[in-house]
Amino acid sequence: MTTKPADAVTAKTSRCPGSGGSGSIRRTPNVSHSDTVPPGRLYFRLRDVGGATIVQQAQHLFKLAMARRRVLLLIDEYTQVVEGQRTCGRPLDDVFTRGGGLGVGVIGNTQEPVLCPRKLLSQATHLYVFDLSFPADIAKMQEYIPDYSRPPREERHALWHVWLDGDAIPRYYPSLRAWRSQVVEGAT
Repeated sequence: MTTKPADAVTAKTSRCPGSGGSGSIRRTPNVSHSDTVPPGRLYFRLRDVGGATIVQQAQHLFKLAMARRRVLLLIDEYTQVVEGQRTCGRPLDDVFTRGGGLGVGVIGNTQEPVLCPRKLLSQATHLYVFDLSFPADIAKMQEYIPDYSRPPREERHALWHVWLDGDAIPRYYPSLRAWRSQVVEGAT
């Protein structure tokens, strides 16, 4: 895959809602483009400024990703970019239902799975679950990993992994090192 340096990406697009910008992704003033982002990648820090909410801005970027194709979206907290607990919004829904065929994927996380639409979890290929403390979040994860429970205190970096599109067998790893050794072992 060839990518353009971030400073060369000036594709004409519809104006990001609330941006007051010029119609290009790069010039959208309420979107931060960090100098520390490697070439060929764009980084958007959505902020509640202008006339659009963070959710509206994010939904617009999901539409742009589908139009551009061959994009990996990294979402740091699903609850901030979805329309509600029951719906993720049409653009993000499109990413989950049609994005794979267009080369558009998502890596996302949440600290509050109980507040996320079911589709974001049930349509995932891989599910990684770390320590959750809120009883409703634990119950939500037990829908996918019936044996899920909080890891012991001495295993503070423990995680559960389920390959939902594969064997769908929940596996517990007492540390990231234990998980990494399984990944390396499985790759050989």
